Amino acid sequence: TQEEQREGLEIILEQARKMSALISQLLMLARADNGTQQLTMASVDLSLLASMAAEQCQESARQRQIQIICEITPDIQVTGDQSSLIRVFLNLLENAIQYGRSGGFVKLTIFPQGDFAVCQICDNGIGIAEENLERIWQRFYRADPSRNPGGNNTGLGLSLVKWIVEAHHGSIVATSALGEGSCFIFRLPLG
Repeated sequence: TQEEQREGLEIILEQARKMSALISQLLMLARADNGTQQLTMASVDLSLLASMAAEQCQESARQRQIQIICEITPDIQVTGDQSSLIRVFLNLLENAIQYGRSGGFVKLTIFPQGDFAVCQICDNGIGIAEENLERIWQRFYRADPSRNPGGNNTGLGLSLVKWIVEAHHGSIVATSALGEGSCFIFRLPLG
């Protein structure tokens, strides 16, 4: 029927989007490995990028009944590649939503501290076991895929996030407690 055709085409389109995102991540990581990934560095309003990313994730958060809470100090400027930094926020927010719990929250906080912008994305989701925390940065690593069978996680996002943050002369850490949630904190030099 026409309805079945439409549903089939929607599924194909969604799978094509997922494949495109995967290829994009793989390409960026491959270029990073061989030193050819180009970042276009300019003055960037990190506060604005974070707000835009949070807004973009609102619908998926609503679908999971998760509240996104933003505490963003305005006008925090860094020197960075705008599209890469948006990718960092989107990836961390999408992960927090994907591994969040219905009725829970994701809190995005950004503030200046000394010569750095400090960005925190914390949730009260399923959390990560302590023995897995160091491994989450490895490519294709997923702590327990069965804990979120409907998710789109390829195991590349956090590896990409770490590379982007470090390419901006920053650092990133994760803290978590199984069953209580996770917090990803990254610091970028102000500029």
